[in-house]
Amino acid sequence: MGIQITLEELERMTKRELYQIAKEIDLKGRGKMRKRELLEALKRELLLVEKASVEEPITSNIVPSEPFPEKTEEDTPLPTYREEFITLIPVNPELSLAVWNTEGNEGILRVYVEGTPVLEFPVNLSWRRFYVHLRAPFKKIEAELVVDGKVLRSNPIVAPSDEVFLEIPERASLLSRLALPVPSKEEERIGYGGENG
Repeated sequence: MGIQITLEELERMTKRELYQIAKEIDLKGRGKMRKRELLEALKRELLLVEKASVEEPITSNIVPSEPFPEKTEEDTPLPTYREEFITLIPVNPELSLAVWNTEGNEGILRVYVEGTPVLEFPVNLSWRRFYVHLRAPFKKIEAELVVDGKVLRSNPIVAPSDEVFLEIPERASLLSRLALPVPSKEEERIGYGGENG
């Protein structure tokens, strides 16, 4: 910015002169400002620029010490899980995530619903995860990963449903005693209601 001006000179300027300076430094909102507002905004801008342009020494309260010795890859092995596992995580009513930790190139991922095999995929073990597209509301889902003759079994999960039903026969009498309207069967059905629901 090529403006060299003191605050005293700035205060003696007309609104038109203040506007020209504001335009030169691209002050936002300058067209709607009165003379006093322009003056105050320019003072702030020019003071900020003035403070930013002053070079101050960088100081620190950190006491210098000996540098840490450089470590090589041999010194620090990468962290790994010691245990081989596979786990299954429900994501939504039609999607679960299988996550595993095991060594090898390829494996077979099998998915069971209520103990019956329903899906089987060849998987690259370096992926460490695989999304399983399966809709089985309220059913027990398990996965197993077969690697070099080893079988890893996941935790069982219960697949969520995309609908929620409220069964409230006892509440109906309570609601009538409270003089509240009893919900109809259609009103009892609430929830996700997705395209497969």
